[in-house]
Amino acid sequence: MKRLLLATVAASSPVSAADRVPTAALSPAAERDVQCVTLALVAVSAEKDQTKQQAVIAEAWYFLGRLDSDAPGADLKQATAKAFETMKGNPHTKDIGVACDAEFEKRGADLTKLGSQ
Repeated sequence: MKRLLLATVAASSPVSAADRVPTAALSPAAERDVQCVTLALVAVSAEKDQTKQQAVIAEAWYFLGRLDSDAPGADLKQATAKAFETMKGNPHTKDIGVACDAEFEKRGADLTKLGSQ
């Protein structure tokens, strides 16, 4: 599933390789979004429950949308690979994941509230 999602992201990017933003040029906000996308992709590949898997995919797309806004044309393959290596074995990775989940849940609650008004 992780490979399918990455392939979909790569295939859907209208930006040519020459126009991609190198990972080193990402703002701190974009780098955080990359971390969130990366953690969601890892979670999707590990999740066996289809309902939970769909929620994690939605979270990945949420942060991909933010990243596309923060850093249009970012080299997602390079950025997610770098984020994965940086977070692997990092004791703060769990905290990063908790923060990503909290942000996604808050935005979801905001949308639900907006929809009910």
